[in-house]
Amino acid sequence: MHIYNGLVVDNNNLKIGGSELFAHYIINNNFNFYFDCVTEKQIPFLTQNNFYSNHFIWQNNFISSTVNAFSLKISSSKYRTSLETKLQSYSDYIYYDIDAQPKQYANGFNLFKISLANKLHAGKFYLENEIVYRNSSDESVMRVPQFSTLSNWYYTNRVFKNNLEIQPGIALRYFTSFFANAYQPATGQFYLQNEVKIGNYPYFDIFINMNLKAATILFMVEHVNAGLSGRNYFTAPHYPAAGRTIKFMVRWNLVN
Repeated sequence: MHIYNGLVVDNNNLKIGGSELFAHYIINNNFNFYFDCVTEKQIPFLTQNNFYSNHFIWQNNFISSTVNAFSLKISSSKYRTSLETKLQSYSDYIYYDIDAQPKQYANGFNLFKISLANKLHAGKFYLENEIVYRNSSDESVMRVPQFSTLSNWYYTNRVFKNNLEIQPGIALRYFTSFFANAYQPATGQFYLQNEVKIGNYPYFDIFINMNLKAATILFMVEHVNAGLSGRNYFTAPHYPAAGRTIKFMVRWNLVN
């Protein structure tokens, strides 16, 4: 939930409220600075306090948890680059332990994230990259991949007397290995586990976008490298990621 009142002055604006403070400043029309501070109270779910089933029974009296998030972002349209840092501070965090039972962590911990994104091009060739670093100060309650990246390489051109824009390309998704939370079907929740790591595997997609006046056509082969270097790809422990998948989409903008 975000609640704020706004005050706008020239090209800069400042918003202050009970749960969020947001500031945006522009310098020399080249650099944008964003600052965001959010405080959230998260009420425990009913099933976190009380749960009855054939496999799990618990009764708890959890209190609300608090999340304080601070973020700073610097972006430049001239250099097609942005840098963002974010710090989330958790208090009384509720999680599911290695026995898939809900627990409330009395101590506080932090989740830190820094990301760098840029867009480069040479003629009609483009390269878009985003690299993210994350760190949890207490992996006994929260685990995240240390590094992840998303990259797009593509070529763009107009053909058939500039009537058709084509954009063939390749996309890469990757994150480093970590002990991701496992899924418990009996409760529908993810819980901590120390047995299986997932990650350290690249996902490649190939695609071609075509824009013709009011129509957009997309043809994509997701995870085109499935099975070429083993089958060690999972969305969660013991849950394999989808293999090679073909997608075709047509979007038509209706114009009066």
